[in-house]
Amino acid sequence: MRKLIVIIGPTGSKKTTLAHLIAKHIGGEIINGDVFQMYKEINIGINKPSLTMMQEIKYHLINNLSITDKYSIYDYQNDFANEYNKIIDAHKIPILCGGSHLYIDCIIRGYSFNNVIQDEYQKLDNWSTLELENYLKANDYESYLKFRNNHQRLQRTVALLKTNHNQKKSDFEIANNLAKYQTLVIMTNKDKQQIYDEVDQRTLLFLKNNWAKEVLDLFNKYGNQLKDFQAIKAIGYSEILNSIIENREINIAKIQQKTRHLVKHQLTWCNNKFTNKLLFNFHTDNLNNLLIKIKEFYYD
Repeated sequence: MRKLIVIIGPTGSKKTTLAHLIAKHIGGEIINGDVFQMYKEINIGINKPSLTMMQEIKYHLINNLSITDKYSIYDYQNDFANEYNKIIDAHKIPILCGGSHLYIDCIIRGYSFNNVIQDEYQKLDNWSTLELENYLKANDYESYLKFRNNHQRLQRTVALLKTNHNQKKSDFEIANNLAKYQTLVIMTNKDKQQIYDEVDQRTLLFLKNNWAKEVLDLFNKYGNQLKDFQAIKAIGYSEILNSIIENREINIAKIQQKTRHLVKHQLTWCNNKFTNKLLFNFHTDNLNNLLIKIKEFYYD
């Protein structure tokens, strides 16, 4: 089975920094696993790798979409496979790094997306979050509780239900998954309160670096239809956009609160999904020791 190094962790835990350092030491290239980093028009609030980093190491699936593009998890699965093969053909080591759990999951666990499921998924593009939630309430309440307020996960789960005659997700999905990669999962580890404090400061830094102007420029270009673009669902963008439309001050505290909630959610996911993972903390752990373990995994 083909091998893959996966770097996960909450936003603000320096997973991109770790992936970059690993890539430099072992001759790797990085495949992005953060859906919002794929959109080339949004930058300041997304915390993409710096231009210097992207000159040092080759990054894949960053700035490859326009915010007007329609893009699905099925597309990502295919794009990932193509980029993985390019890296292997170049005799480099593939490293997947990101915080979009659905995208990471679909690669690690090998979600099965046949054409029927993809067609059903696309039919749901015009459904609102509330409509998707109501469908799940009626047909798979457990999944509703798990995925409410997460539009992508809701859409995917409803598509799966419709394709499988409303058989509950938990009853069929595991049996249909087929992992294609042998993975080594590494989680960047850090004190939760420290991350909260740092992401609060990061929000202020983004705003100081003209985050609001970036959103205003997009609004001037696309108008009210900007609200419907998937890219604007990134934390902070919709809040800034609403402040522009309603001609009011940006609710900075709300952006910070939503970012902290994301950190909490990501920590829960990382801790619960993977029991056999390596933890790395920049303050307490030795990078060389981690590199030894990575090489043992990849070349064994």
